[in-house]
Formats: sequence, structure tokens, C-alpha cells
Amino acid sequence: MRKAFFFAGSFLVVLISSLFSSGNLLAGNDHHSHKPGKLYILRDTVIVKSDTTDTTATPKHRTFTPGVGWASNNTFMGRKDSVDHYLITPSFAYEGKYGFNASVTASHSSTPAPVTRKGITGKPAKQPTFDEYDIAAGYDHDWNDHFSSSLLETHNFYDSKTLRLKSTIDNDLTLGSSYDTKYLTGEVTGDWAHGRKTTYGQSKDYFYTFILSHSFAFEEIFHSKWEMDIEPKVDAVYGTQNFYKIYTKGKPIDSTQVKQVDYEKKLAAYNWLNTETKLIVTFTNDKWSFAPEWDYEVPMNTPKGASSLPFSVYTINLTYTFTTKDQKKVKVPSHL
Repeated sequence: MRKAFFFAGSFLVVLISSLFSSGNLLAGNDHHSHKPGKLYILRDTVIVKSDTTDTTATPKHRTFTPGVGWASNNTFMGRKDSVDHYLITPSFAYEGKYGFNASVTASHSSTPAPVTRKGITGKPAKQPTFDEYDIAAGYDHDWNDHFSSSLLETHNFYDSKTLRLKSTIDNDLTLGSSYDTKYLTGEVTGDWAHGRKTTYGQSKDYFYTFILSHSFAFEEIFHSKWEMDIEPKVDAVYGTQNFYKIYTKGKPIDSTQVKQVDYEKKLAAYNWLNTETKLIVTFTNDKWSFAPEWDYEVPMNTPKGASSLPFSVYTINLTYTFTTKDQKKVKVPSHL
């Protein structure tokens, strides 16, 4: 785990140094991180007033955000299951005054009805109401107008009959940092994923995700109270994929072409796993938020026998945010 966090921190130092040398250190756009397979976690955001003092008093509030999401397929680190799953995910998130946050997410998956060669639609497989529950807790901190960091621990519970790729991961510890400029936001995260104990030993994976994005904000669209934010984003994931070994019960997908020893060595090696292009459009009206999203996944270094063809995933998230009236004055830097 130290290796993962050291690598992530080193990359961020290089990123920040290059941004300083570019001379574009202006106030960045407000940005929220999003990771496939996880709930949107609200980050503390502060609006800083321009003045000549070193600090300024800014109110913070507690927020409670129920929501529901839909996804056209279930994916994990650029890999998808052997069959497609539609996902419906009700959720509830809490954000405190000082950066602490927590969330609970349930997930229902439904498999599309099979279609025979003659075009006859069969009966879809029966699924439990919810086959996954996620509990997450973390801490986010904005160091100044540009630089922020976060720590998040997620624990997953799965139905015993669940056959998802991600079901081999019990816990995921994520350390992330982001840096905003006027024109670009750079993020880097390091993940330490723990798997359940099996006859093949305990699966452990490390992932590093590098993200570049920018948000375009539009107010009072169509002469209404609705606001729109358009965010194109590019992700690249580097790491191991031992989770795939547990998913296939330790056997190569194409045993005629790959020996089991070579199969396990490849899954334990560090490789580029996925590149992803996203387009997120968020509509906001007071407490309501509606966010359709398109993800284009390009899997890389997939196990022999698994598909490496690019594919698209579509998601929609709807949330409603309650904000408490009490507030706490805190001191934040007014400029770098």
C-alpha cells in the first residue's frame, strides 16, 4: 500500500510543478470526483471572496443527499462481466462541516432476457432485490483554492449468488489529490483493494488512476433557474488485476492457449488496464441535480480469452440535497 500512495503522491508533485511553471495559476472551477462503480461523494467546497486579507470567513453546512442512479452495464477497471447487467442504485450520502463524509448505496442488477437465433426472447434470470450494498466513509480537505485531497474507505457486501467482477473486492481504500487551474483539473488516486479469502489466497490489487478534466458552467439555461455543467474527462488506470483470477476461480479463460502459471503471473503484474473518455452533463435547480453520463471504455492488457473491444456505458443520476441551517465559520486562504 505504501508503494501505491508513494507513486500517487510523486505523480501529483510533478503535476503541480508543471502547472506552476505554466503561469496559469488562476482560480479553478469547482470540481467533484467521480469513479466508476462508486457513489458520488460530495466534497467540501468553499467560495472565497476577493480581498487583501490573508484569510476570510466562509460558512459551511451539513448536507444530506438521497439519490438514485441507473447504469446500462456493470464494469470494473475497464473489465465487464460475461453477461450485461442493468443497474439501479438508490443511495444516501452525508457531508459534514469539516470534510467528513459517509454514504450507503444499494444495487439491483437485472440481466436482459436472452434472445435465441430465431429471435425468440427467453425468460430473464431471477435476481434478488439488492445483490450489493456499499458503505463508505472518508475525509476531504481543500488546502486552498486549487489543491485538495481525500481519503475514502469502502466496504462492499454481496449476495452469495452474485457473479460480478467487483464481487471479489471486499474493501477498497482510496487516497486521492486534485489540482484545479482555470483551464484544467488534474487528479491522481491510489487504490488498495482487498479481496475475500479463498482457496487461492487473499487477493490484493493496487490501482493508480490519472484524470484530466474541465468543467463548462452555464447559468439560467433556457431563461430558467436551471444551471448546466458540462464536464469532459479522460481517465487512465494502471495496476494489477488479481480480482480476475478470483472471478474465474483461478482457471484461465482460454486454457488451451495459456498455462495457469503464466495466467496468474500476468494478472499479478502491473499494466495499463483501461483508458476511459467521459462526458458528464449535470443539470441543477436549487436542491435537485440530474446528471446523464456517457463513458467510452478501452480495455487494455485483458486476460487471454476476455474481450478487449471498446464499449460504451451510459449512466443517469438523480439527487436531492438537504442543507442544514446551522453553520460554522472557518478560516480559509483567500489566495495562494
